Amino acid sequence: MTGRVPIHKRPHATETEAAERIAPQAGKLRDQVLAVILGAGERGATPSEVIAALDRGRARHGREPVNPYSVRPRVTELWQGGAIKVVGRRPNPRGNREEVYVTGYDDSDEAEAARRERHGYRVQSWKKEAQRLQAGLDRLREDPAAALVRAWLGIGEPTCK
Repeated sequence: MTGRVPIHKRPHATETEAAERIAPQAGKLRDQVLAVILGAGERGATPSEVIAALDRGRARHGREPVNPYSVRPRVTELWQGGAIKVVGRRPNPRGNREEVYVTGYDDSDEAEAARRERHGYRVQSWKKEAQRLQAGLDRLREDPAAALVRAWLGIGEPTCK
C-alpha cells in the first residue's frame, strides 16, 4: 500500500487496491471526519453519526452519499494517529453499540494507552501525524472560513453570508 497507514499485516490484493484507489481522497475525507467529531464536542460521535453528518452535507449540495467503507477506516486512522480517543459506547441506528470518539489525546489516559497498545499502535510513532492533525483542529476552531465547512457538514451555522 502506498498510504501512510498500513491496512494490516497480510492484506488481500483487493484491500490493497481499494486503499490505493482511495488514497488521493483519504486526506480530505479524514479532515471532514475530524471536523464532524470536533463539531460534536464533548458528546462525541460514533462512526455512524459521522457518516450521517457527511451524508447530510453532501445531500444539501446534490452529491451522492459517502461510502461508509471509506469513512470508517478514516476514523480508525485518526484514532491510531492520536487525534481522537474513545470515551464510551452508544447504540447506532441498528441497535448495535459503537464506540464514541472525541477529539484530543491525553497522554495520561492509561486506559486509552493500554487500548492502543493492545491493538499494536504506539502513539509515539504517530506523534508527527498527531501534531499535524492538531494543527488542523486549531485551524478549524480559529479560521472564520472553517465555519462554512462546519455548516456544509451540518455541524454548525455559517458566520458569514
